[in-house]
Amino acid sequence: MTKAVCIYCGENKLGALVPCVACKTAPDTKIDRAKSILLSDHCLSVSELNFRAVRIRNGESLEFEEEQVAAFADALMDQSSLHAANRAIHFIAIGFAAWLFVAIVVLVYVDIDWVKGLTFGLLAVSILPAIALWMDILGNFLRRFRS
Repeated sequence: MTKAVCIYCGENKLGALVPCVACKTAPDTKIDRAKSILLSDHCLSVSELNFRAVRIRNGESLEFEEEQVAAFADALMDQSSLHAANRAIHFIAIGFAAWLFVAIVVLVYVDIDWVKGLTFGLLAVSILPAIALWMDILGNFLRRFRS
């Protein structure tokens, strides 16, 4: 688990982007999230994290290198894009679940062979684009954090 320091109160926390247990504040802007990552054990040693935590707790301001903050901020997805991606994934999942439910009901309760065959065929054909779209959304989401 990532050890990090809260950029607002200086308390230690597990995870750079999670809300602080002490002050209940989470980094919500791209700049604050970039600074939170810079104040984690991915970028600093534990002794350097402890030193900076004491400075924040004493009310001192920390200096961050603008190039580093900008680089991390550019790599992070903003919250609106993240929520939009989550909504799209939920919409696809709910639509697929509804279609699957209808197909199962038709397969179980309709006793006409051609309707069962047509329903099963449509279900099989609709699965592949839904999976491809979901994988594309997930791939784009993960690609933003790798670059």
